[in-house]
Amino acid sequence: MDVASLPFNKTLGITADGPRVLLPPKAEHLNHVNTVHAAVVYAVAEGASGHCLLQRFPEIAESFGAVLRGSTVKYRRPANPDSPLYGVGSLNEDDAISFLETLHSRGRASVEVAVSVTQKDAETFTGKFNWFAARR
Repeated sequence: MDVASLPFNKTLGITADGPRVLLPPKAEHLNHVNTVHAAVVYAVAEGASGHCLLQRFPEIAESFGAVLRGSTVKYRRPANPDSPLYGVGSLNEDDAISFLETLHSRGRASVEVAVSVTQKDAETFTGKFNWFAARR
């Protein structure tokens, strides 16, 4: 699975770029003050968190389903319409190992993915996304 192939992400124009996701803002992504709408920035971040899971655990994509359970986010500065947004997720390695062990032993587990969205090397958004995965 590729997060860029999900219908919502395709509609927005989110693509995968190595370990990160990318969105070149379009006119329809803008809000009333001509910056990228907060919901669009959030979608980039959520996509980056899912992309991180798929990159780290490609072997579980076919046997397990994952859903977002919650998030804690902070918008740090407005995202401008003139340059791409890049989202990247990261996992604490101990948490990743524990998640995989629990997933295989119990058939379900949760893990938190930290995300940063940047534009022109400036951080516009940070967040923590809690994912729940279970055997299909």
